[in-house]
Amino acid sequence: MNASNFSNLINVPDNDYMKGIDLSHHNQNIDWTSLINEGIKIAYIKITDGVGTRDPKARVFANEAKANSIRIGYYHFARPDKKNGGSLESDSQAEANEVLNTMSGLSAQDLPLVLDLEDSPPWDSPLNSDEYLRWVNNFIKIYNNKVIIYSRKNYLDQKLPVNHNLSTAIWLARYTNNFKQAVPPNGWNSWLGWQFCENGKIGSNNPMDLSLWHNSILSI
Repeated sequence: MNASNFSNLINVPDNDYMKGIDLSHHNQNIDWTSLINEGIKIAYIKITDGVGTRDPKARVFANEAKANSIRIGYYHFARPDKKNGGSLESDSQAEANEVLNTMSGLSAQDLPLVLDLEDSPPWDSPLNSDEYLRWVNNFIKIYNNKVIIYSRKNYLDQKLPVNHNLSTAIWLARYTNNFKQAVPPNGWNSWLGWQFCENGKIGSNNPMDLSLWHNSILSI
């Protein structure tokens, strides 16, 4: 499949969706004109990774997206652990503080914060499933539950207890062009966002992540 083309998506049931991208320092100079022509409405931008690592391109991308009338949101790559302060609570609080401090110096976001839950080989969270859930719940509560979780189905099914109590919306990473194959993790009946490829090509841009977002994201 030519995953760079939104028109290749099949079995999408209706038109209640918007096109989106996500960006980090791995992306180069952005061809915004091509994105606008493609109909991109949403740009999620990486701002932080754990504690102490801020994305150097966040400010530029946020300002450029805003200048092109594209709604922006920020995402944080989480590293659930106990290393910051020695407990689950202190560690999640430290990461939440890092996000808050970083966002205070950036353009205001139009969309909810995304908590990126995944591994980054060779790193993975050392927490067991109950600890992992406690860490995530604590982080989300700091933001009054207005957080979207990004992850893969197989990853969250492995990291979370089967009967977890998370109810926050999910941004699913599932690389396929078939809507029916975009199955959310255990505990979710549907997804809010679906990242369907990681090598999309739009205009002169380098390969980038492409997503489909349900319009209800605008009401969260």
